[in-house]
Amino acid sequence: MCGRFTLATPLDVLIEVFKIQEVDGAIQARCNIAPTQEIYALRDCSPRRLEPLRWGLIPPWAKGPEVGSRMINARCETVAEKPSYRRAFRGQRCLILADGFYEWKKEGRERLPYLFRRKDRRPFAFAGIWESWIPRDSKGSGGMQQADPVLSASLLTTEANALVEPVHPRMPVILQEEKSWEAWLRGPASLELLQELCRPLPSEGWLSHRVDKKVNKAGYEDPSCMDALEGEV
Repeated sequence: MCGRFTLATPLDVLIEVFKIQEVDGAIQARCNIAPTQEIYALRDCSPRRLEPLRWGLIPPWAKGPEVGSRMINARCETVAEKPSYRRAFRGQRCLILADGFYEWKKEGRERLPYLFRRKDRRPFAFAGIWESWIPRDSKGSGGMQQADPVLSASLLTTEANALVEPVHPRMPVILQEEKSWEAWLRGPASLELLQELCRPLPSEGWLSHRVDKKVNKAGYEDPSCMDALEGEV
């Protein structure tokens, strides 16, 4: 699974790379994005609008948003079949913007964090799916009043490539090119095409290094949490 990632790339660079046409709200550099927190995604090709979503998909039938904390990832091998994900996979796919992600390696009783990112520091996109959940609040004698929908998302995972596998057996589905972004966002698509997009990313052009265990704490956002430990490449 992928439980943390980064998006520290300046907004003007994101706009240029992803050909973003509209931006909803302010974007701050993030070095340790955790589940249930705000992420930024593109849900449409035209216009390409960057907007906030909640990390952790909340199905329409959910009684409360807490279920989303258990649905931050969806396995690409089963996403088309799982009741909680299959509708979104068929027609509600998104690009979740990132420029790095963390995985943890088990060594005895320890879990050691590693950061994975492109050598050129260029941003990329996780393949994601999104849902709209409508909470209902009691409003006095008027009964039930519909509240604003909550937009949420899960990112897809696949088998680890040669770089990630020594640390963790799974990795996010990563899309790096305009052609793959268009294919992922363009409404209904064949299962064969989507499965092809979900293949593990080649390791070339990527690097990894151990980082301080301070990153284990959700909410720790100092940029130093992305730095390699002394002695690491």
